[in-house]
Amino acid sequence: MFSISKHLRSLLLEHNCVIVPELGGFVAQYVPARYDQESQKFYPPTRLVAFNADLQMNDGLLVQSLMQTYDATFPEMQKAVEDKVADIKDQLFTIGHYDIAGIGRLSPNVEGRTEFEPAQDGLVSPGFYGLEYISAQPLKQSDKGTNLSRGLIRREGNGYVVRIHRSVANAAAAAVCGLFCYFSWNAPASSDASQPYEAKLFMTEAFASQPKTIQAEAKKDADFNEASANVRLSLGQQKKAVSDAVRKAVALQAQKAEVVPSASKPFTIVLVGGLSQAYAEAFIERLQAAGMNDGRIETNGRDFSVHYSAFASFAEAATFLSENKTVDGFQYGWVKEVK
Repeated sequence: MFSISKHLRSLLLEHNCVIVPELGGFVAQYVPARYDQESQKFYPPTRLVAFNADLQMNDGLLVQSLMQTYDATFPEMQKAVEDKVADIKDQLFTIGHYDIAGIGRLSPNVEGRTEFEPAQDGLVSPGFYGLEYISAQPLKQSDKGTNLSRGLIRREGNGYVVRIHRSVANAAAAAVCGLFCYFSWNAPASSDASQPYEAKLFMTEAFASQPKTIQAEAKKDADFNEASANVRLSLGQQKKAVSDAVRKAVALQAQKAEVVPSASKPFTIVLVGGLSQAYAEAFIERLQAAGMNDGRIETNGRDFSVHYSAFASFAEAATFLSENKTVDGFQYGWVKEVK
């Protein structure tokens, strides 16, 4: 039997709600950073997991995760989830609790409803890993005034006196001494007739390499401009490849979407959700093999789902779904209104 905690932790990293059919929904809630006045600490933002036993509609996320992990069919993994839920309920009745590692603990209350206690070390917020609280005590106001009268700057008579720390003064004095020694060392010590020639030779040697330096800088600029042009070309090619892929996906979707809900027929039947594109296409082929040709694939940019036909009312869609429950692919469908 599969580990439900492993799949729930993985799904809650990407989704805010994961429903376990016949058990309930696990909802990840964002908690912003806060300041505790009593302990005088800033606590970082986090995500906490809550449990709602009233969420029973199957969103297909858990079954899809199992299908991708074990390379199994939807009915097989749906049966595995039902068996796992039966095992969880059995442990809640016999032991009194059920621990989901990294998520929390389920336990029944006196009224027979399932309660949930989230794990303190839950791994559902990777973006906040390593963040700890910060102690921050409020600033105390001094009765002596600001630094203008008591600190680095104080007023005396008609002017101001600036206090400078001794280490700063020592550093400034050392810098002045260093500059003085440098210029004294480089000053010409001779005053004979050869001084103009020496000065000329010094200037020639000092600035002889300037053209080479300028040429090197110009070459660097040219190399940088060439590299920038290559990067822009590469980015343009990537954008074109992405655009071509999007156009192909839209064309494929248009070919497979035979009946699309409209304002007059806003209801549709969702057969399965949370699939990869390959699984969704295979699902459409199964429907067509069974003679059901009104299936279509929809995507939210990350996952794919298979919808079927369009209906004018909820009752019409529900009746059609009930009449075709025995058709392969319709066993776990539900009616959805497209707004």
